[in-house]
This record gives sequence, structure tokens and C-alpha cells, in this order.
Amino acid sequence: MKVSENKKETNIIHINDNKTVLNQIKHEFINIGETLAQVKYNTSVKVSEKGTLIVSQFKQEISSRGNEVFYFSNDTAILEGGIKEAKSAFEKVDFDKLNLSLIQSSFNVVKPLKWENNNNYESNEFTNKPISWSEWGSAVEKALDELSLNRREDVFSECIDNVILLARGKYKKTNENKMKRFFNNLFK
Repeated sequence: MKVSENKKETNIIHINDNKTVLNQIKHEFINIGETLAQVKYNTSVKVSEKGTLIVSQFKQEISSRGNEVFYFSNDTAILEGGIKEAKSAFEKVDFDKLNLSLIQSSFNVVKPLKWENNNNYESNEFTNKPISWSEWGSAVEKALDELSLNRREDVFSECIDNVILLARGKYKKTNENKMKRFFNNLFK
């Protein structure tokens, strides 16, 4: 029996008119036989007034076969620094689509890269069985809800909000985000 390998990817990018905000969804997957491995990068980048890049990313890794999910990990990272630091930390992001003249090439990192695991699951034949896609979806929603509830109102909040919307498939709403946050803060 010959096992074939098939690798594909999707790359969706939205950039504002000034080229100072980039929202990107990069989805890579490879299937070998019946097993499918996926990585989805939901990333939001903003050029700050001081010329740094503010980056937030929600990364999802999944391994499945048919209706069963054997492994997943949902992780979040944030960083503030120059283009050099951002490209090194987030290799899959298309930073070159931004207005590079506004961005410092290198900058003392204000907010160092820190990955946090939101939740994960790994089945093995001895302790637990695979979960369903529905259970995986619930775990992703829980991770995004916690990310939303635990974020502070700071320079990262817009990028984190956009990442949550991207991960939930609400791509067009990322443009409305800033106005919603303004009105929400008005009534606090």
C-alpha cells in the first residue's frame, strides 16, 4: 500500500489603507493517508506611533482522522518590537506588506515574545480516546473567551480583539473593532 502526502495552505490578508494594520490568517495542512495535521495562524499587527510593531497571534495546531481529533493546542503570543524582532518571532507573517518606512528596523523589545498555552489535548491509546470536532470547537471557543476576558485595555487590546475575531471567522468585523471598543469604554 502506498501512502501519499498532500500539502496545502491558505493565506488571507487584510491591510488598512495606510498600511499600518495587517490582519492575516494562514492555514497550513498536510494529509498523509487518512491523517490530517493542521496549523492555523490568526495574526494581527499594528504599527504604533513610535514605529514599533505590536503583534498578537492565536495559533491552533490540530491532528485528526475523519471525525476524531487526536491532538490540539491553542496558543497565544504577543510582542512589541522592531521589524527585525517581529520577523524573527513570527516567521509566517507577511510583514513586508506594511508601510515599512514607518517601522523601526530594530528596537529594544518593549514587550518580549511570550507564548501562553490556552488549552490543549492529546489522546493516547492508554489513557484517553480521541475527541469529536464539536468538543474541539468548544475548547477553541473557551480559549478565545478566556483570552477576551483576561486581556487588559492597553496597546495590545486592539490586536488581541482582532485575533479573536479572525479565529472565530469574523474577518470583516476586524475593521469595526476600534469603534466598538471606543463606545464600550464610553459607558464603563
